[in-house]
Amino acid sequence: MPKPSVLAQAVLWLLPAGSAKNALLRRFGHHIGSDVRFGPALVLNCRRFAIADGVTVGAGNVFRGMNEVRLGRDVMIGSWNWVSAHPGYQGYSDRAGRLIVGDGTFITSRHYLDCSGTIEIGEWSAIAGQRSTLQTHELDVVTNETTVGQVRIGDRALVATGCLMLRGTSLPDRSVLAAGSTMARQKPDTVLEQGLWGGSPARFIKPIQGEWFDRTSIHTDVVPFDAL
Repeated sequence: MPKPSVLAQAVLWLLPAGSAKNALLRRFGHHIGSDVRFGPALVLNCRRFAIADGVTVGAGNVFRGMNEVRLGRDVMIGSWNWVSAHPGYQGYSDRAGRLIVGDGTFITSRHYLDCSGTIEIGEWSAIAGQRSTLQTHELDVVTNETTVGQVRIGDRALVATGCLMLRGTSLPDRSVLAAGSTMARQKPDTVLEQGLWGGSPARFIKPIQGEWFDRTSIHTDVVPFDAL
């Protein structure tokens, strides 16, 4: 039977966003900044949230088995994302089960983030589109063992729709992972070039520049277009 505090927190996270919810979350030991709007979410067996000022999280997200969720200033997360960690790894390292997101970053909707190891996303970056998977644990069929690692997205980097990033992979700063790409495990000493990455497995394609990488607002404007 779950402890009363676990049940109480699960109910609390399901409440609509608002100052009352934020105040109650602080009483349970979570750090909740000012102007935070955290919509109804299913949060199960998670330890600590550290949420900076101005964060917005939409409704319908699931957080399960997390050791730490740390969201920087003005982070925006959409709806129906699944963020989870297998708790077994956390008995071996306090770095397991973590999601760390830098200031000004946004994650849209319907993505799967396996944080059994650690996922780190830099500042002013984005997981765009939908149905991308970041996977930090894997099975070794030779030894019949599972292990965890990191997935890292650099500063001002963009993961487009439908991508897969596996354990031990990084997307460099100011880079784009093209839609539908698979970022396979990289050697620890690999020097990653900044620019456009794509394919399965993903390879460096070319340098890329654009106003998006230097934007000062998290929002990208809709502009007029010709009739469809």
